[in-house]
Amino acid sequence: SGAITATLTVILNAVVLWFGGVADFRAVAVISFVSHLPVIGIETVLVGFIVQTFAKAKPEWLGLPTEYNASSNSDTAVHHGTGNR
Repeated sequence: SGAITATLTVILNAVVLWFGGVADFRAVAVISFVSHLPVIGIETVLVGFIVQTFAKAKPEWLGLPTEYNASSNSDTAVHHGTGNR
């Protein structure tokens, strides 16, 4: 979703520069579009890492089911060897 938003923003910027001025901004539109392509790539990678981290740390923030948390079980002391057997 981050890449799509950034890409659409860059395209809109280039279209406005290409068609929207009295002066000829076509060269500026091309330079602006090409120079923002690495930014789109970096943003895509960063958003991917952030979403991956949220999926591991707080999956409920992403609407994912939470995994079973063994520490919330009352029998964990016995299973980990700290309780009476």
